[in-house]
Amino acid sequence: MGIELKGANELNKKLNFLSDLEVADMVKEATLIVHSQAKMLAPVDTGNLRNSIKMSVTEEGKNSVGKVFTNCEYAVYQEFRNR
Repeated sequence: MGIELKGANELNKKLNFLSDLEVADMVKEATLIVHSQAKMLAPVDTGNLRNSIKMSVTEEGKNSVGKVFTNCEYAVYQEFRNR
């Protein structure tokens, strides 16, 4: 069984035109979207959970890394409460 990917070379050429700055901007934008959604979907009683949701975008070597996180101990229980 094999997989054939057509157009990979053309896609790679197009992606190579993106500068590191453009990629970093895209990572930041995507992280902002996830952060906003997490805050919007967080249940609110006291507001502690919603207010604890933070984000960061860092450079690790040549990679841009976006993270959305919280230090709220019960966040994981809220995340998976209806699953």
